[in-house]
Amino acid sequence: MRQSVQKRIVGSILIVGVSSLLLGLSLVYFIGKATLQKTIGASFEELADVTAKKLDELINHHAEQAVFLAGLSDVVRAADEANTRPLAPEAAERLRREWGRLGTDERNVARIVDNTASESLRSFMRMTSQNGVDRKPHEFLVVTDARGRLVAATRKPSAYAYTEAYWWREAYANGQGRLFMSDVIYDEELGRYTFIIATPIREDGRVVGVLSMVHDAQAFYQWVTSIQVGRTDHMMLVASDGTLLFCPVFPTKSHTLHPSLLARVVGGGRGWATTTHDVHYPGVEALNGFAPVRVSLTPGTNFGGKVWYIFTSQKPSETYGPIYTLLRWIIVSGAAAIGLLLLLGLAAARRIVKPIRVVQAGAQVIGSGNLHHRIRVDTDDEIGALAAGINEMAEKLSTSYSGLERMVEERTRALAQRTGQLEQRNQELFLLYAIASSLNKAQSLDDVLGELLTKVLGGMEAHAVFMGFPDPDKGLILQGRPPAVTTQEEITHLAESVIQHVLDDGRLVVVSDTAQEPEYQAFARHVRSFVGIPLRSKEKTVGALVLLYLKPRVPTTEEREFFLSIGHQAGVVVENARLFAVLKNLASP
Repeated sequence: MRQSVQKRIVGSILIVGVSSLLLGLSLVYFIGKATLQKTIGASFEELADVTAKKLDELINHHAEQAVFLAGLSDVVRAADEANTRPLAPEAAERLRREWGRLGTDERNVARIVDNTASESLRSFMRMTSQNGVDRKPHEFLVVTDARGRLVAATRKPSAYAYTEAYWWREAYANGQGRLFMSDVIYDEELGRYTFIIATPIREDGRVVGVLSMVHDAQAFYQWVTSIQVGRTDHMMLVASDGTLLFCPVFPTKSHTLHPSLLARVVGGGRGWATTTHDVHYPGVEALNGFAPVRVSLTPGTNFGGKVWYIFTSQKPSETYGPIYTLLRWIIVSGAAAIGLLLLLGLAAARRIVKPIRVVQAGAQVIGSGNLHHRIRVDTDDEIGALAAGINEMAEKLSTSYSGLERMVEERTRALAQRTGQLEQRNQELFLLYAIASSLNKAQSLDDVLGELLTKVLGGMEAHAVFMGFPDPDKGLILQGRPPAVTTQEEITHLAESVIQHVLDDGRLVVVSDTAQEPEYQAFARHVRSFVGIPLRSKEKTVGALVLLYLKPRVPTTEEREFFLSIGHQAGVVVENARLFAVLKNLASP
């Protein structure tokens, strides 16, 4: 089935347009997605960095608080007095063993938790709790002497001696003293994870004790990591070994980062990454921002020997919400663009096809034979050039066809003329043959004359024919055909006059129009033209033959020669008939 040009044009426009549109929309989507990913990732990176800085400031602030508390005179005095007037070893050992069973009202316990140093520490905790923090970040404060024995505390702790405690050994540092910040560790007494800052207590350059600031890890980090930019995003604290130190969703240290994601996080500095290994949304592409906590970059024995990082997480559906919105708009705009492209394609195709249909219709008219039809297309393009070419071709064909018609007409006319001439020649030859055949017959003169007149009348298509011979006894012997014409007196008189003229002159007499000849104008209403033919035999004129016509007639040269041939043949026949008559008379008794 033949497909229309309009459908092919619309199809081509749609193929090219839709392909270009899909390519463009795909580029817009992927470039837009990459740009949005970069923008969102950068915002997550910035959020992680800001949070890391806040945590860094918070840790440094608490470290400064610990150093400040370690320098309080009450604290220094309590540690120094414990060092200068220590308990006897037996009493100290007995107190260490019995400490867990002692109540807060026991003298040895009250001596520690109710002294001026402990009261100063509690005053500090009350003051910090009034600064707007939802949950007190300081769980309790502990002060020990240089032997690790408890000398002050905000409340009764679970132990009396701390020489085996990791934080005490790191902060005391064999009498050298240094600031120590612990890893997130689980406290059996509190039943939750804690973060400890321990600092040496100095007196005149000597380390006289250690102050330990114990923090509830959940309260400590949640206050810093509560910043949100969306509904589902949150901050997490992760160590460089992949352990999740803090997460508002999962319990502390219950999850670890996937190795591939961890490699991106600890790769160096702040940044963001796409991953399918998010701790909360595994298997789905998610965006994560991260930044190191600067105070932990050179941990040493602090922070468990690991670097800490702030790590962001957000539900992918919220993260990629703008991208999904972009995709929906791209789909809607793409569908609208395809519809618009279809409408424009149809309009353009109709505009293009309209002159083509005009050319097609015009070509059909010209092809049907109407070479005078002209195609009217007012476009200055290939279609207009095609229409002009077809018009020019039709013009040339019309001219050529007219020439061919004239040529055919001329050839037909020439052929008809030639055919007429051939027919005339055939008639002439037939007539000559008929006349010549009379030579083979032994007939009387009257019979010969009658046969000759009949043949000449039929062969020459004359109105009437006469034949006359001079006779010494009878004068002019005259016979004619047809009898109805030749018996008319005026015609007979004309024939006698012409025969006599031919006999006298011995030559062919032709009058083309009697109306133009004064001598014969009187006969014009009966005869318009005539031919007088001498009948010759043996160089003598033995008679004359007259052909009469009702219309003017101008014999051609060939006809004149033919007339003379008839005269010669008829003269021989007549002479032969006369000779036959003489011989017949001689043979009679």
